[in-house]
Amino acid sequence: MMCKSSDECHGRSTYVTSIVDSVVRTFWVKNNVRGVVLALAKMSNHSVLVDVLSACMDKSEIFTLEICALLLPLLKDLLTSQYDRYLTVALSVISLLLKSFGSIIQETRLAARPAPGVDLSGEQRLDRCNKCYEGFVSVREILEPLVRRGGDAAQAASELHMALSEVR
Repeated sequence: MMCKSSDECHGRSTYVTSIVDSVVRTFWVKNNVRGVVLALAKMSNHSVLVDVLSACMDKSEIFTLEICALLLPLLKDLLTSQYDRYLTVALSVISLLLKSFGSIIQETRLAARPAPGVDLSGEQRLDRCNKCYEGFVSVREILEPLVRRGGDAAQAASELHMALSEVR
């Protein structure tokens, strides 16, 4: 929809932002982190995503393997942003996820052997670890141009790139 005036565009933008905030707040109040992440993915609003991630940085206990797997594609998308704040938040969250889950992902993937019988929780964990691994690999591919680009985020991108190269 095209706006006929700047006031109309501002009104629509404010309306959309309030709807986004309302949906995210509803999931947040219910302590449904998965719902928050899924809602953020559907909305494709980098500004709200960065605000929510910034609020979550001090609450690392809310992150799980499942949340990590859901967040990595969103974070990868944020790394293409032109805004330094978005890059900084994305790099910080990716580093936090890597510190929290890197060894679990690596150990689970290395220990994966077919076992007799059915181990649904083990298979589910391996699947999540594989999704996280794939997400980290795709993030690592984007970091090299960020390092070459320079700027405030280049040092953090370089450190994260080195850390991600150790994940197998």
